[in-house]
Amino acid sequence: MPESLEASFARELGRATGELTRAGGCHTVILYGSRARGDADADSDVDLFAVGGDAVDGPRGFDSRLFDFDVWVASEQSIAADLDEYLKIEGGVVLRQKDGYGDSLLRAVEARMLKGPGRPTEGERTQKKAWLGRMAARSGRNDEEGRYRLAWLVTELPRVLFELEGLFWLGPKRSLGLLRDRYPTFYGPYSALLAVPTPERALACARIIVEEF
Repeated sequence: MPESLEASFARELGRATGELTRAGGCHTVILYGSRARGDADADSDVDLFAVGGDAVDGPRGFDSRLFDFDVWVASEQSIAADLDEYLKIEGGVVLRQKDGYGDSLLRAVEARMLKGPGRPTEGERTQKKAWLGRMAARSGRNDEEGRYRLAWLVTELPRVLFELEGLFWLGPKRSLGLLRDRYPTFYGPYSALLAVPTPERALACARIIVEEF
């Protein structure tokens, strides 16, 4: 009888966890992202975050013929020095840990998320909006620089909005969902910009940010 998809996933997840802890020197492994939240689709990666006491920060390969694994390893020192770099693991599931490290890390991440990054000062907001307006206006130039600015605006406009609102950017799936639910007046025009990027649409989105946020 063929193995079910759930059984295959559990087997590959266990194999990856074992490889990271036995051969990789990691004491904690956390599943995060859509697979942990339960909103994964057929194309979703399996996101794993592993911690080793003196690990070298960076991606770690794992060979699976059934699922695409995205594995990142970090040291305890790196996490302690800049927790904000690892907020993407919020809502994760601890697969293996030593002395409760994974549970403590997820609690720290949740507390940092609740606190938020803080809103910029009025001076910073004014400067950011002025700069954004210039970027949008210059995206209309029919040359390489203009096209580069337009491409930049397509990806960075929502990040600027989040920064002005004092929110963390947590990847496209979660953050675009929040954008749709919380900021519909921006999301509609921005969705149109994503579909067909034009300088006019980029400028319209920039104006919404400048005037409403």
